[in-house]
Amino acid sequence: GYPRQLEDDDEFIERDFGDIPAIQQPTIESTSTNYQQVQTHMVGAVVTRAQAKINAQLNSSTIPDTSIEEKSSIDDQPLREEGHEFDVLAIEEAQKIDKLYQTKVLEIQANPIKHTYVLENGILYKLFNCGISTRKLLYVPPTMVKQLLTAYHDVPWAAHFGFHRTYWKLKDKYWWPDMKTTIKNHIHSCLKCRKFNIDRRKAPGLLHPIEAPGGPFQLIGIDYTGPFPITPQGNKYVLAITDYFTKWVIAIPLPN
Repeated sequence: GYPRQLEDDDEFIERDFGDIPAIQQPTIESTSTNYQQVQTHMVGAVVTRAQAKINAQLNSSTIPDTSIEEKSSIDDQPLREEGHEFDVLAIEEAQKIDKLYQTKVLEIQANPIKHTYVLENGILYKLFNCGISTRKLLYVPPTMVKQLLTAYHDVPWAAHFGFHRTYWKLKDKYWWPDMKTTIKNHIHSCLKCRKFNIDRRKAPGLLHPIEAPGGPFQLIGIDYTGPFPITPQGNKYVLAITDYFTKWVIAIPLPN
């Protein structure tokens, strides 16, 4: 049969585990400005799943979310480091003496709402619409383009990538007029790329030029065409012979 149940369960617990304080449920004190969680300490190493779910909800409701989605700005650009020839912090000074910068600043001041550029902290950015979002790209003046391309292509850790990889590394952060052409010209003028890069394209075949004929039927071309609808004589193919000198054509019908 089943073992006899203890007459007093509390007496059994006190004998083996001692006096266990009562477990109180956590309480929340709320004010108009913040939430403060007041929770008594519990004796015991086990937390039930229901209690863990309550604690997670309380923590998520009391800790504010401080993450802010940021677009491209001068703070997330690569700064100067040892061996790096491009210093993004110098762009602000280079922009101020650039003619395009001065022109766009006047246009933005005249109509800041409907414009494809934006001025933030004295730095000019180019705006691109990408569906539901707008991408903000740092404008690179002509005096800084060479340093930028050197930093993203010529240095050893840039790996001397080709046009497509170099462009994809730059297009989400920077912008300047005729950007693709500038990148192509820079890569084509790189001596190390010209010397060591392997051309993976298939080499063109060797041409065999044909000398012009000096008289009739010195050079002819033969084409075999068909099938065509069968004629009453049973022919359905045509053998065409063309003289390259006189352009004379001879057509011979054939059954097969």
